[in-house]
Amino acid sequence: MILIYPTAKLEGATYIDLNNLLGVNLDPNLITDVKAIRGSIYNILMTPLGTRYRLPEFGSALLWLLQEPRDLSTAFKIKNAVLTAIDRWEPRVEIDTPQSKVDLFGMDGYSMSLVFYMPRFSQTASFSMNIRRPN
Repeated sequence: MILIYPTAKLEGATYIDLNNLLGVNLDPNLITDVKAIRGSIYNILMTPLGTRYRLPEFGSALLWLLQEPRDLSTAFKIKNAVLTAIDRWEPRVEIDTPQSKVDLFGMDGYSMSLVFYMPRFSQTASFSMNIRRPN
């Protein structure tokens, strides 16, 4: 089976990646530039340390830290782990540390909001997600 992608929407794109979320018909969609960088950040954060074959240091401690007591101290540790992982594995961005934050969310989760600068595009963007500890 050969997949053919419409190239019109890819013209002028600097970065191209596959979307993590498959469409309804399970065909992968291509994403470009800012969306590709957001997808990369998501992959870094959601990969637990030690789980990637041949590159066990890839990922972040985010999922491990969700098992810690839910308090501001853990939120601070999560923010540090996230910033460290992105700084190490995503060279296309510079995180705006003062504007990025991790707060308590609901009864068992955290709300994360990251602001980053992309020097290649001279543009600022954001990445947000709510994450909860698994039941």
